[in-house]
Amino acid sequence: MAGAARFSLLSSLIPIPLDPSCSLIWKRGISMLPRAGNAVYSSMQCQQRDQPFSTARTTSLNGSWHIWPWSPDVCRLRLACKALSAKASQGYFRQHFRRSQDVDLTSEALQAFTKRVEARCGQLRNLNLIGIAPKPRPGDERGEARARRQNHISYLTQAFDTIAERQENHRLESLTLRVVIVHLDGARQLPAFNKCTRWYICRRVWVSAVDTWQVALQALAASKLRIEKLTVFNDGSMELCSLPCNMLITVDLEDSRLVESLANLKSLSLSVCDRIFDPNRDIVEPGQKYEPSSPRDFEAEAEDETNFTGVAKFIKLCSKLEELHFHYCRVFNPAFNVHTGFHPAGILQRMAELESLPKLTKCTMRGIFATETDLLAFIKRTDASDLTLEHIILVKGTFRAIIDHCVGDHGPRQALLLDFLHEREGNEPGTMVLFPWYKGRRAEVAIPVDRIDVAKAESLKRQKDDIKQPVSFLVAHPWFIASPTNMIYKARDRLEYGANS
Repeated sequence: MAGAARFSLLSSLIPIPLDPSCSLIWKRGISMLPRAGNAVYSSMQCQQRDQPFSTARTTSLNGSWHIWPWSPDVCRLRLACKALSAKASQGYFRQHFRRSQDVDLTSEALQAFTKRVEARCGQLRNLNLIGIAPKPRPGDERGEARARRQNHISYLTQAFDTIAERQENHRLESLTLRVVIVHLDGARQLPAFNKCTRWYICRRVWVSAVDTWQVALQALAASKLRIEKLTVFNDGSMELCSLPCNMLITVDLEDSRLVESLANLKSLSLSVCDRIFDPNRDIVEPGQKYEPSSPRDFEAEAEDETNFTGVAKFIKLCSKLEELHFHYCRVFNPAFNVHTGFHPAGILQRMAELESLPKLTKCTMRGIFATETDLLAFIKRTDASDLTLEHIILVKGTFRAIIDHCVGDHGPRQALLLDFLHEREGNEPGTMVLFPWYKGRRAEVAIPVDRIDVAKAESLKRQKDDIKQPVSFLVAHPWFIASPTNMIYKARDRLEYGANS
């Protein structure tokens, strides 16, 4: 059967709105790989209107297209041709669907999931909990929302206990929290594809993120399940979706049951954002009535200690942590000066001040604000052998001592990535750390030297023995050369880091 005929047949059999770009599937082959964490979801999947979120998915992984059909779509895929039937029937492919599951945080989905777990005899390894951000309903009372949350906690606790009974040592390898937007017509979208500004997401996304966090952590504390890896809105599909920094403590982080559930946690991937100050879109605290006309002391809210202690308290629970991936996103607030009124550097300060910090094998810090003293202390105390510092803004001090430590005898031993490092003190325009130019850098930047633009690199990447080699760099105000590459680079940064970029 010709390639074009196969494409036509597959289009008629699989209920996915395929577009011509999907011809890459036939050119490069179909591969079934369980790597959703690094996937970049296509707009084609986001426009899906008549199928569940986990029914059919097309992703791009490392430049190759992969199609992941689920349940009934597997049968349709096998009917396309013999080659596809063989690829969709391999043992590794079948095991993936038993070991990884996407579950919506709804009562019906959680009950059905519990039944599936009971029938699979402990084969589940990776669980993705998907919080639903529906269109707000005028008649939806706060009491109904609380009752719904309690039902979800109850059903999820039951599901966790069922998993624990069928797993060795009551452990689950990976738990991932995500959010998806559901429209009135049933269409589903990832937060990054929602029609909103690049610096602020609609209120329902933040509310759903907080609700998903509370349900998952409270159910985990109430169950017998233990997890080894936790990802909180920090995988490749969760741009513009983070947990507000003051909302981590809405869960009792001193609960002894939660401490026990996280006692064996080895990997934590967490994305948080600014406290949300916009009076028109703010999150109302449980049990409080929000009055738009009531005066608010934004300065007092910005200095509230709960904004900065949540991440440190959570890391304190993870005594056996080996990998930490931390991401920070700034939220633009027209009613509050985001650049001068809120100081997120306090988050890393509380982390660096912990009495004990775990020794890490891998540490990734992205989008954070810090002082030289706090960042250097955190790097030294965690002593990660694989260190990534990406889009870091120093509000006090310089990167000189930090870079010297990283390439010194006590720095990372396996891998080092320094990317987009800024020094920005007070309200002055920030400067940028520039490294020698190399082929393959992401951005195109230059500095004027004797009226000639000299190309520089925004990043430094080294592996193993090369890490200890001397490095030359300078701190300056670079020119971002007008090019499609830089346009894509800046758009990507705004998507990743919000008003920070």
